[in-house]
Amino acid sequence: MREVIFFVCILFHISVHGQSNGYLVGPEGDTLRVEIKMPVDLLGSRYFEKLFGQVTVKHATGEINTCKPGEVRAFGFSDKQNSYAFETIPRGKYQFVTGRMNGTVIGFMQVLVKGDHAACYMAYETGVGDGSMQDQEYYTCTRTTDQQKLFLQNFEQLKTIKARLSSFYHHLPATEKSIRNKFRRQKNLKTDILKLMEDLNQGSVQRSHNF
Repeated sequence: MREVIFFVCILFHISVHGQSNGYLVGPEGDTLRVEIKMPVDLLGSRYFEKLFGQVTVKHATGEINTCKPGEVRAFGFSDKQNSYAFETIPRGKYQFVTGRMNGTVIGFMQVLVKGDHAACYMAYETGVGDGSMQDQEYYTCTRTTDQQKLFLQNFEQLKTIKARLSSFYHHLPATEKSIRNKFRRQKNLKTDILKLMEDLNQGSVQRSHNF
């Protein structure tokens, strides 16, 4: 039995790489065309979670580099009809043992929505909670007026998330009406945040495909 568990752990945590055409934005803002080495597990499924911690790229010269958050500003890639964008940005730091947020950490986060008035980024990680494996989702919301950031996570109570978003975006006319009938079910959290961001930006947004 122990050997079976050990094999399963290896299967899901050792990864190889696929390839996707993409770009990399350096620390000075220069954009390079690169080939993104996509992490995949041994079953061939893409291991997106690894991209929140590092990205491996192949340059036109053939040189291969692995970049971590803070070393580059952003990266992105296209996969068939879908486009994905990531940026270096702080997010909340969640402790699975205590079940609480504890400070912030710099990481790569996927750009969910980016508009004239508000933006939202997301990352996730898998950890043990309540005796089972659970996905912890992190959301960093920003406002254009002062570039302040709001850190959320999916284990917060919905009424708390709703109140914090309402307060954070109180200066925008669309906030009160948009938020009124949202955040009623935990499973709809991401969808509700996306709809709120679109309302706040009056439909003028840049969206990254969700995985």
